[in-house]
Amino acid sequence: MRRKQAEFATDSVAFEAFYRRHVEEITRFLARRIDDPHAVADLVADVFLAVMETAHTYRPGRGSEVAWLYGVARNTLSAERRRTLRESQLTDRVSRRRPLDSDDIARMEERIAGAALSVACPWGRRWWGSPPRRRSRYRC
Repeated sequence: MRRKQAEFATDSVAFEAFYRRHVEEITRFLARRIDDPHAVADLVADVFLAVMETAHTYRPGRGSEVAWLYGVARNTLSAERRRTLRESQLTDRVSRRRPLDSDDIARMEERIAGAALSVACPWGRRWWGSPPRRRSRYRC
């Protein structure tokens, strides 16, 4: 037996009507939880994009479309908050690190050059491990 899907899952005109019926409610729902109007607009778009992608999962027999829509909005908001938290934590971690100076960059360039040489030259590892005065012995 095939389950009945919502009409807006397969019909673009029905989806447009669904969007127009609920966009203001979802905007208010998100605006009460987020103070940045640009973020609210982005999240409203994300909510309706998620609705488009998951409309086939809505079953009218399991509850109203409004309840399902608010669930999608709540999940989208939660995902955005998790993303913002991760971004904030990463920014904090990066800001605590010491900036690279010219000596650090020179050491990194040497390591990169040595790694490239070890791939390009059969004895590159020996070259890289030897003192600079002996490096002239190993030529590729």
